[in-house]
Amino acid sequence: PLSPPPRPPPASPEAADVPSPLTSYRRHGGLNCQGGGGGMMIDAPNSPVATNVDAAGCAALCHGTERCAATLHQSADYTWVPRLNKNCYNGAGATEVAIAMTGSSEVCLNMPLAECKTQCILVAECEGITWASSDSDDHGLCCLRKDITRRECDSGGGEWDTHELTRRPVGTRGGCWRMSGVTLSQCDAQNEGFDTYVRDERPAQPWWQTTHFAERVVMPRHYKCAASATCTLPELQNVVLPQLEAAGYSVVNIDWPVHASPDALFMGFGIHSPYDVDPLLGTTAEWDAFVAEAHERGIKVILDFNPSYWWTGSPTFKQAEAHVRTFGASRSRQPAGSPARWFRWRSSCGSSPLQKPPDDWDDLNDFTMDWVYSPDAEACYYAVWGGTGTPRYGGQPTADLASPEWRAELTNILTHWVTNRGADGFLIDAPPELLSAPGNAPNFDMSHALVASYIRDVIVDPVHALGAAVFGEIYNLKVPPIAKQFDGGRNTDMGGHGNPVVEGFPSLVHDMVVAQDARGLEPLLQRTVDVYTRWGIVPRTQPHSGGGRSLKGIKAAATALLGGYYYIRFGPDCSSPYETGYGASPAGNEWPGGCFGDWSAAPALASTLIAMRSSPALRPGTPRTKLALSGEAATRAYAALRMSEGTGALVLLNFANSQSVQVTLSAAALAASSIRTPQTPVDLIDGGDGPPMNGGSWRVTLPARGWKVYGVVLGGR
Repeated sequence: PLSPPPRPPPASPEAADVPSPLTSYRRHGGLNCQGGGGGMMIDAPNSPVATNVDAAGCAALCHGTERCAATLHQSADYTWVPRLNKNCYNGAGATEVAIAMTGSSEVCLNMPLAECKTQCILVAECEGITWASSDSDDHGLCCLRKDITRRECDSGGGEWDTHELTRRPVGTRGGCWRMSGVTLSQCDAQNEGFDTYVRDERPAQPWWQTTHFAERVVMPRHYKCAASATCTLPELQNVVLPQLEAAGYSVVNIDWPVHASPDALFMGFGIHSPYDVDPLLGTTAEWDAFVAEAHERGIKVILDFNPSYWWTGSPTFKQAEAHVRTFGASRSRQPAGSPARWFRWRSSCGSSPLQKPPDDWDDLNDFTMDWVYSPDAEACYYAVWGGTGTPRYGGQPTADLASPEWRAELTNILTHWVTNRGADGFLIDAPPELLSAPGNAPNFDMSHALVASYIRDVIVDPVHALGAAVFGEIYNLKVPPIAKQFDGGRNTDMGGHGNPVVEGFPSLVHDMVVAQDARGLEPLLQRTVDVYTRWGIVPRTQPHSGGGRSLKGIKAAATALLGGYYYIRFGPDCSSPYETGYGASPAGNEWPGGCFGDWSAAPALASTLIAMRSSPALRPGTPRTKLALSGEAATRAYAALRMSEGTGALVLLNFANSQSVQVTLSAAALAASSIRTPQTPVDLIDGGDGPPMNGGSWRVTLPARGWKVYGVVLGGR
């Protein structure tokens, strides 16, 4: 548990108006550490220390209390009323609503009841859920609903229930509880009405939140930096890093840097040795030189991989098989320190089990979620990913988070890459599905709460203690209990690779620009970016790549200036390393291409990415106020003021494809937004002065598909 450091003599609650400048409180939105048992409460559940304070006032009360290490602040009031044995759907007492991650109102998903309620809360139009329980704990089929009229609903047939939601937002002021300590992994993450604020949490200044970072993903095994078939570490250091710096990128993501399986196995995603640099890329010394050069250029280095993915050909797994064959499938009988304890085993797995594939087999396109017989172990291991139907091979072994030995090893692996190899963070691939083998049931949806607690204890907290970041490949608010544990999740299109495409932020912005209509941008930000911000994490948002250079440019600018943590995965138009068998990706969600290089909008955006680091107002998560426009600009353009630390940044976008637009902000709008007048704004992108603000209306002309950002001083007249 996190405990408070020594503090000065306490102030009285009446005198504590703002938190001490010496103390910081980090928000964990949607975590209720009272309801989940993670908080050591100073105040009783029914007796908050205050009932009508904002988060800063709540923190001030904590600062004035000797034992206080964290606060719980009520941010909204959600009441659920169960309507048992009621099945409400289109044409029968309700209108169906799409779960955010599906894009279709006809799709229902399996999840716990509490998580289903969270999904409803995250969709503004949702007024309730229709839910069919299953035989497994509290899981069931989750469907979102609105316009519920109970008397018109069908009978639930003993299977379906409807739960109606009443929303009572409390604004910025609500109840406040103090805690003497908190264990975040034990808090209730299936909650949206309460936020937990932890005092002096490490790291004190998270790099991913204290400036604006633009990330470029690089897949060295599958790029051609020069003549070689693989980008080597010296090429990355001497060729790629200067290009990234010039293009405005401040983070490089090395996708799968560890010693891994041959490319024939899921493009080299199976672990051979998680502590070693991939020898196809270079030596350990060359890795260290690459990282040192990146840091010298002000570029962070993060690693994209998942240590839970193993390869049947790994010497470590072969040792595990040998120990299972000798000592049996029971973990308690296996030698202490044996890697056999990292995996889940059974002595048998049915009369016709899946078979372990050859070590060089291509397991590209499938998931196993089942037991696989290993003749070398004379037992069955659990596999999540890989496998093929003909011949009937199972997939690759998945390390098991239920194993305490694997949890300790996983922490050691991540610690090694930060302390010994200089990594600034990680992107964990597909954590909801692939971080653990869930019990004896093949349905991985059953383990979200358990996986979330392990992620916090085993991955996030130890890496944070080293000052590094942990992002998760969590798509579009999917699985909130897990998403909230990470420092950021993906805000993008979903699907492709043979699955239906669900339009997310990139494609929806693309549609607006093609339609030359910016009116949907603010609602889109509210239901995507603002949810991540409310949780206290960053949305990792990439732009849509389709269209000509000007179309790409304005979409990328809107994404970088408003979408949170900006990143790029795709390269120039060249063959995919996954060839045709992997399937096409949506235009905003490409895997990186088969050769390195930047996309055509990069030169137009470079000065914007570089300039964004100069303004605290443009950091991920800073407050945003949309400014009203009139005339043609009300449809074609977008204007917003972003704010932080007494400074502001005016973001102006023109979605019109062939004509300039004049943006006019009235004197009343400027005054209401707290922009000081008179002043001369600073052009943050091109440098120099912007049009002066002299107390009347302020006007700027934006070129077709153009954008401007002006630094302004806040504080009124």
